[in-house]
Amino acid sequence: MELTIEQTLRKGVEAHKAGKLQEAERLYRAILKSQPLHPDANHNLGVLAVSASKVDKALTLFKTAFETNPNIEQFCLSYIDALIKEKYFDDANEVIEKGKIQGVAIEKLAEAYSSLGNALQEISSLEKAELSYLKAIALKPHSVEAYYNLGNTLKKLTRLEEAKTSYIKAIDLKPDFPQAHNNLGITLKGQGKLEEAEASYMQAIGLKPDYAEAHNNLGVTLQELGRLDEAETSYSQAIALKPGLTEAHLNLCELLEKMNRADELLSFIRSESRKILEKKADFLYFEALIEFRKENYETAAELVKKININELMDKRQPSLMKLQADLYHNKKSYNAAFESYKSKNKYIKDSLEYKKQEPEKYFIQQREKVIQIQKLQEQSAYKSVIKPRWIQPTFLIGFPRSGTTLLDTILRTHSNIDVLEELPMMQKMNASFGGIPTISMIEAMDNTAAEIASGCYFEELEKHIEIGKKQTLVDKLPLNILQLPLINQVFPNTKYIIALRHPLDCVLSCWMQNFQLNPPMANMIELGRIVDFYDVAMSILKLSEERYSLETHRIRYEDLVVDFEENVTNLLNFLGLEWEEELRSYQKTALARDRIRTPSSSQVVKPLYQTASYRWKHYEEYLGQYKTRLAPWIQEYGY
Repeated sequence: MELTIEQTLRKGVEAHKAGKLQEAERLYRAILKSQPLHPDANHNLGVLAVSASKVDKALTLFKTAFETNPNIEQFCLSYIDALIKEKYFDDANEVIEKGKIQGVAIEKLAEAYSSLGNALQEISSLEKAELSYLKAIALKPHSVEAYYNLGNTLKKLTRLEEAKTSYIKAIDLKPDFPQAHNNLGITLKGQGKLEEAEASYMQAIGLKPDYAEAHNNLGVTLQELGRLDEAETSYSQAIALKPGLTEAHLNLCELLEKMNRADELLSFIRSESRKILEKKADFLYFEALIEFRKENYETAAELVKKININELMDKRQPSLMKLQADLYHNKKSYNAAFESYKSKNKYIKDSLEYKKQEPEKYFIQQREKVIQIQKLQEQSAYKSVIKPRWIQPTFLIGFPRSGTTLLDTILRTHSNIDVLEELPMMQKMNASFGGIPTISMIEAMDNTAAEIASGCYFEELEKHIEIGKKQTLVDKLPLNILQLPLINQVFPNTKYIIALRHPLDCVLSCWMQNFQLNPPMANMIELGRIVDFYDVAMSILKLSEERYSLETHRIRYEDLVVDFEENVTNLLNFLGLEWEEELRSYQKTALARDRIRTPSSSQVVKPLYQTASYRWKHYEEYLGQYKTRLAPWIQEYGY
């Protein structure tokens, strides 16, 4: 007796449920021979195709089922799922919209939008992914996953404040969501809110103690906060929990390198566990860098030859170019070195991260300061109405690469000096104005405003030292030279140590470096721009010295390395302090420091050397026009 369509379908479904897939397929196909548009048979055959990883074939079957009977919820959902898997994203969006009309359950459609968003995010179609997640949330306002994934998308779009809001919403809906806490931490760190980021990572770890990625991220934040021992512990914990987490291994390498623990770093790199990890090129880079620091130049050069630059993490590619250039320089192959430095800078300039810094905007802001001071000087004399605070920090300033790190290390060796290295006190002061103040605004500041600004300064300061513990406080940040009008207004009786180096050496050394990118350092990529920046910085210094009668002490790097004791003694006299014999052993201070935050970290642990003086002469053929432009400053500083 021949079976009816309904009977055949029933038997097919029974075979399907029993795992007799071939039998089920035979029965479904039998139905389609007589009724090609039969919705159930098409749909169920499509399900079998998906289970066999033949989604392309399933797609046609699901389409037929849905178009034949769009009122069946599952037909719609299966069709959407197949469209997403086959990357027909616009079609999937269209079918979801049709599902709304057909009365498909709102929650199911919300999940479909979320799935669509996930697929779009995977192919970096981030704006469309964002829209899909927003549609999911509109349908299902309490969708934790949609808020979380929206946060991930916004984070990738660098819309960090919006990403933060999404993660917080996900956490509000589900407080025990460790991944959301972790990603909120990443976002907060991206905003520079390090303490808040630390708290988020701790929340994630509290919920999931074996969360290796969160331990690693916590380490990165602790490192930026200067809590290096804790950072090392976090990296080690991440590695213990997940030995294959390459990022944690590399972060620990970076930490050991910055702390000048060369032998430990080499031992770590060369251990057996590192051989199974990815990013072997990055480990080779660290090995070559340490051999270079140890002055094993041939070994370093051989290691560099083994590194495929395209296998390095993006952030280390310019570092390798710099190392190659330094090796050429060491071999006195100055033409090859110059070309390598140039390639390094071109790579940086072509990067998205460089463009994000808006270097031109920053430079124009600083140049405008020069114009403003000049105009004010022409109009009227300066007179301060500010009452000095009981603490007047001394500011160690200069153009980058002028020897400020060396002076920092020497001064902190003195028993009566506290030195703060490149911390954001001035940034906090500027923030008290709600924006960048003009020079006129600064000079019009009354005592109340100065108290608010200095309060912001000391609030940040107290996070790092015990105020008043030592006689003299030195705030070292070279580019505070650009902040002289504000510093003078808030601290009218303070002193300034001006670090100087031959202008051409300053400019060239900046160009050779691989600075961490921020708006000012993004102006250190092209020689011409560095010369312009130097001119602006030194103009602000000269104009400020004249207008505000600053109490300054100039110290030239070249003089310091020739006659250490005389120059340091003169500096101490300026500060009202006496010579201490321990100052001769400042290298011990450098080695004992947790971290030196500048590119000079590997240099200040060595005895004084004169090879960095007048380095520009090796590259004189490339510097002709810049020598002419810097001539007034070369003369000004006695070179």
